Amino acid sequence: MNRKSLARQTVMAIVCGLITIFANGSAYSQSRPLPLEEVTFSYGTISAKRVYIRISVQASSARFLADPVQTLRQNRLAVPQSAEAPWREFADALRELTNPQSTSGSRRSGGNETLVYKIELREFQGGIRIALGDVNSGSPSARMSLERFLNDPVRTLRAQGVQVPAGDERAWKQLGDALRALQVAYAKPRARMDRESSDNPDSTAPNRTPDARAADRNARVGNGREPRRDPRPTPARGVDPERGQNTGRMPAPRTPPAQGLATGQQPTLDKEALEQSLHAAIAPNVMGYTFLLIKDGRFVTEGAGGLARNAADGEMKMTTRTPQNLGSLFKFITGVTVLHMLDRAPAGSAGGNNSFETRLGAPVTLLYPQLWNSAIKWPKVRSITFRHLLQHRTGFRACDTPLGCFGKRYNNSLFDVRDYENINFQLLGFLIPLYTNPELIPALNAVTKTVSEDEGDKHIQMVLSDRMDRFINQKMFSLAPGRISASCDAENEYKATGAYGYISKSDKGKGIITSRKAGGKPCVGSGGYWMSIRDFGAFAAAALHSDRMLSQQARLEMYRSGMPADDRLVWSSSGVDSWIADKFKMSTIIQSNGAQPYDGGQGFSTVLLRLPLNYELMVFVNSKGMDTNALTVAGLKAFRAGMEGNFQ
Repeated sequence: MNRKSLARQTVMAIVCGLITIFANGSAYSQSRPLPLEEVTFSYGTISAKRVYIRISVQASSARFLADPVQTLRQNRLAVPQSAEAPWREFADALRELTNPQSTSGSRRSGGNETLVYKIELREFQGGIRIALGDVNSGSPSARMSLERFLNDPVRTLRAQGVQVPAGDERAWKQLGDALRALQVAYAKPRARMDRESSDNPDSTAPNRTPDARAADRNARVGNGREPRRDPRPTPARGVDPERGQNTGRMPAPRTPPAQGLATGQQPTLDKEALEQSLHAAIAPNVMGYTFLLIKDGRFVTEGAGGLARNAADGEMKMTTRTPQNLGSLFKFITGVTVLHMLDRAPAGSAGGNNSFETRLGAPVTLLYPQLWNSAIKWPKVRSITFRHLLQHRTGFRACDTPLGCFGKRYNNSLFDVRDYENINFQLLGFLIPLYTNPELIPALNAVTKTVSEDEGDKHIQMVLSDRMDRFINQKMFSLAPGRISASCDAENEYKATGAYGYISKSDKGKGIITSRKAGGKPCVGSGGYWMSIRDFGAFAAAALHSDRMLSQQARLEMYRSGMPADDRLVWSSSGVDSWIADKFKMSTIIQSNGAQPYDGGQGFSTVLLRLPLNYELMVFVNSKGMDTNALTVAGLKAFRAGMEGNFQ
């Protein structure tokens, strides 16, 4: 029969050794049995094309969703450590998307034209290898369809006629990310590694050819999908990726090989030594803690210890998925968000057709509502740009509200001098909705004309706060792998799951969890948000090592080798570690951190460290006992413990 004359049944199947996913137009199907013992999950309505996810494992759907790793191992199926997180992310996505129905034996399949794509697990040298191919023909187009599904499952399913509501998009993306991560986790190790350039010029990480990259996608934090790249070729350093024009900057010099290693030899990390060092340094000193290490944006290891809540608050163990107060580390998220909107200005924004550099250098007072503009008493304040705010070079000192800063006496000699102040990122947070939706400005002006100055200022801050919060949670977080979230209303949103803050490891009293919203305060870009280290790591990975949020040009503006440390954007501080400088020729350690103290003596501390070889290390604690300096020292010592075996 002519294939084109068949009533086409829409089918996409991905079999991950045990997993089959396909969309079924059931109206004209003819029966054919599939003799597999399986659990089946269905998505969609009976009247529309449906998606079935089949897992060939002898277990109930509830058991698989509760603990997929243990379930698979009990079925004598190999689950390497690198596959554990992707399997759990896959199960989490299934739970969000489907109504599980346990079935066994045969299930009817369509007799019309079917396109079936397969990821097949095969034993090799004690491990498992995934092979891609079309069950019917193995055609190149079949493989492309699989790649399209993994890169953009929502668009692929909709193109096949499956109805995917907007509320399900993130879960489908998480499922696709998890499947891609499983491809990598079960991939056969490569005997040889070629070289590929990295976004971090301080890195001496191994490089890969384009063919090797396609065959060896590593699991990214959260779920692990390699982001879909811009179809335009990535230009060399020193070229503006958005315009294809030279930026006027010379490419950063390549870092020499690490001292003590043969040329071309890649240092390897002893994960166990790093983990043991962190546990030993942190566990005796704080109530609870978490750490997470990524490399090239991919998950390497994580750990947790102690308590998120003590007995007085209903004892709860700390995990890497437990939200806690980020303190000023939230500035990293605010800063990346601002760079994103300047780098990729949405339609209708204040960016117009200007270049990224021009947008960075634009005076921000042009976007302020009239009430704020009228409060500015010193002309130099009108020269402050986005770059000044992102570099803490505004000249503002000891003021914590917009009106408080604009009306205060201003010292012109402090303009363009770097000095860390919360107000800089508070203003950046408020500028996010003003820049992306400038039509807000006349609406705010209309309201503030009818009320007192204090009431008008509060109205402006509350409106902009709500818009900023929604933009970050809905727009920015959707660009990271998995389903991530953060809240400045932790007292309500994370009441059952969040970590409380304590005075010390031995604190027997009740801890603290707070909410700016509950207190009638605006959410701000300078801090006050709760987030788990897992979710923050997913955001940082996407921001620093992919094109999902920022172009290469924008990432290099944040910091690059050879840049004066004070010219960095977003990152809050810098320092030096003599051992790293000696062994890796990385003279500057860049970091962001947060410390949130409370009047009752409780506190939280967080750090994000930029390390050699494209590693980033995050460490969070939920009590006093170790401040950000102590966490930085512990992190650097742990990295040394994991690396020094290469130099002995």
